[in-house]
Amino acid sequence: MRKIAIFFLSPFCGGAERMTITIAKLLDRSEYDVRFFVIGRQIGEIKDFIPNGYPLSLIKIRNIIDFTTLRLYRVLRKIYPQYVFCSLHYLNPQVIQAANWIGRCKIIIRFNCAVENVQGILRYVTIKTYSKADVIIAQTEKMRDDIIEVFHLSNNKVLTLHNLIDQETIVKKIRNATSPYENENRKKFVWVGRFDKIKGADIAVEAFTEAYRKDNNICLYMVGKVDDGNEYYQYVKRLVGEREMNGNIYFVGFQNNPYCWMKFANCFILSSRSEGSPNALFESLYLGIPAVATRCTPNIDDIIKEGENGYIVDVGDIQEMSIKMLKALKLEEVKIVYNHSTSNDFKNLFK
Repeated sequence: MRKIAIFFLSPFCGGAERMTITIAKLLDRSEYDVRFFVIGRQIGEIKDFIPNGYPLSLIKIRNIIDFTTLRLYRVLRKIYPQYVFCSLHYLNPQVIQAANWIGRCKIIIRFNCAVENVQGILRYVTIKTYSKADVIIAQTEKMRDDIIEVFHLSNNKVLTLHNLIDQETIVKKIRNATSPYENENRKKFVWVGRFDKIKGADIAVEAFTEAYRKDNNICLYMVGKVDDGNEYYQYVKRLVGEREMNGNIYFVGFQNNPYCWMKFANCFILSSRSEGSPNALFESLYLGIPAVATRCTPNIDDIIKEGENGYIVDVGDIQEMSIKMLKALKLEEVKIVYNHSTSNDFKNLFK
């Protein structure tokens, strides 16, 4: 049986982590021994997304520079996997180096953000290590071109694989779901993500506030982990109060089943300042919910067809987003139109 070691850094389960788990679930468990490792202080909520039966271990560190590469090497030396996989740009260099030290394994990494977000020392170590990986996955053709150019890589090392939708999980989660919303008489916008400036929750709040001035029969629900120690979350929370939207914008916290919040909403909001490939947007469209999205990723025009499944606005354009939000409420049920890679495309990586 072939062993695969898969690494996460965060105890939270965002888009990159969920996509990684989706890829792992494609592999036949009679042929592959898939093992998950969380690097950090605790395993956290990610355990709720990993199916039963998969080994999950904690590699305890205080921070990303706490001898992480050496700790990874020690773990890999114990199990000697045939494949090593990681999908987080800030952890990929350490995984590549540790796997390179033990040898005898195929190193597969997936790039999960825009190249311009990799700066400083991280860009330096990325350039130094990525050439040692066997396969680098880009989520779009534009991302592939950028990775090759900026990190000085050969064309045959980087391939484009568009994100998969975990249809099995989504269907299972919504099969018997009922609406989580209390006020069914109001039109509901939903935002799903982590509270980080790059995800633009403040943009969503500002745009909703403008839209509310034209139509007070709307509300906004924000689905994501709330943490009083998170300065950005505190900022967004204060912003809601300053705009006098406390009775119209709701923070519902982390949800094990965000799909029911999407399914029973009237419109999905993607207000990010930058994205690699926005999983939550794909999922909302798969559920038939129109979306208003910023130009946070180069392929946004391939995902959103104006007036058919949603609308696109420039990043940070509050006024235009508020207008498009109200227009989106008039759209009929939609389906995703974006062409995805197939499950076999991902399975073939592990052969």
